[in-house]
This record gives sequence, C-alpha cells and structure tokens, in this order.
Amino acid sequence: MGSPLELGFFEKFLIPKEERIVVDGFKALVVGDHETALMAFEQAPNSADARWIAGMMRLKQREHVRAEAHLNYALDHEDDLGRLVSKYQVEVILKLPITPEVSALAQPRRRGTLLALTESYQDRGEVEKARACLETLFKELPDDPVVMLSLVELLMSDEDPLTENTAKEVVAMVGEIKNDSDVHAALMFYKAKALHVLGLNKAAVSTLTVAYRRGKGRDPELLRAIRYERALIYEALNQKARARAEFEGIYADAPDFEDVASRLGL
Repeated sequence: MGSPLELGFFEKFLIPKEERIVVDGFKALVVGDHETALMAFEQAPNSADARWIAGMMRLKQREHVRAEAHLNYALDHEDDLGRLVSKYQVEVILKLPITPEVSALAQPRRRGTLLALTESYQDRGEVEKARACLETLFKELPDDPVVMLSLVELLMSDEDPLTENTAKEVVAMVGEIKNDSDVHAALMFYKAKALHVLGLNKAAVSTLTVAYRRGKGRDPELLRAIRYERALIYEALNQKARARAEFEGIYADAPDFEDVASRLGL
C-alpha cells in the first residue's frame, strides 16, 4: 500500500485545492525540505494544521509577528487542528524550549499551540500575554508537569530579585514531586531556588540532592545548574568545603560554566 500522501489520479480532482497544497507541504516536510514546506503551508491560509506548522517554523526563525498570526489562527480553529495530519498519517512532533535546559514535544493541539504562543510572547517581552496563556493552560491541565514548569520558569524569570510572595507561590505550586524526568528535575531545581529565597536552605539542599540523584540520561546543563545552585546554598549555610567541592566538580566538566572559575580563584 502506498503512502497516503501519494494522491491517486481521481483524488487530485476530488479534494480541495488548498488541501492539495497542504499535502505538498507534508511531502516537503517529510523529506526535510523545510523551505518548500513553509512556502506551501503559507499558501493554505484556511488550514489549521498548515497554519500551526508554519507558525512553529516562523517561531524557530524568531519571526514572532508572523508566528503568532499563524498560531492564533490555529488556536481559533482548534477543532480542526490535527485533522489533515491524521488523515495523511504525518507525524508532526516539534521541539519547544521550556527552560534554557529543558525542551518539550509539541503537537498540533491546543496545548502545543498555547505553549508555542507563550514562548513567542516571552521571547519578545510580552510577559503578561505569556502568563495569560500559561494560566489558562494550568487551569485546564494542573497535573501537566510541562505546563507547570513553563509557568514556574516564567514567574521566576520575571522577577529579579525573586520576591517572597512569588517564591511561596512556586513552592506551593510544585509541591511534592518525584524525579521522574528532566522536567521533574527542573521543577525541583526551581522549587529549591524558591526555598533558598525563603531562607529554607536545608530543605533547598535536600530538594536539589534528590533532583541531582538520577543523572543517567539527563541533560548535562540541567545537572550543572542543579549542582551550581546547591553550591551557592552550601555557601549560604557556611559549608565552604562542600561548596568548593561542588564548584570543582562543575569546573572539571565545564570550566566556562557560570562564574565557577572565578569562584575557585582560577
């Protein structure tokens, strides 16, 4: 049996012209010709799937205005999202950065669209719009760790220094979680940073130790960030030998990480 993307002679006449254009975009996407795919998808202005993929591609290029126009159209037509992707059996799963160290997989669904819009708004400084997207998602999916992580990261990156009220909000939001993935470890990392702001340093160290415990297969940058934060808290606890041991361990793997070299007097 041939690919669903290989339209038969009669199919080419029976399906709408715009759908044929979307199929051409799918074909280009499958073979990695992203430029041709994008051109095709942007010639299908009434297809939610085409607009979603075009939006994600424009977002990757940091063309925020065009990306948001596509993604908002897809969101307004979410009942149609995924229809052509499913019909033509095309796998469309794209990576979306959630924090500097952690990415998540997004599909042409409401969740993926709101996460992508959040990324675009946050990237160009529209924090209130980003927060509105995430708070909407969090109400709908309160147990989704990716949504929670995205919201926690936004709350904490929006304040410098972090206020006690936001720190308390983050600790309450994250609650008690297990270190089951990079996403969970990152949540524990941010929770520990919030505990540190609240002066609960022993609890923060304990949280970071659990987050660091499962290193196999985890993102190395995330593990370094966890270890670095733990070193800072050891310093706050006046445990200088432990702090130095952490900094030395980080330096051995990544001499240019943060300000580790200067902290070691190098």
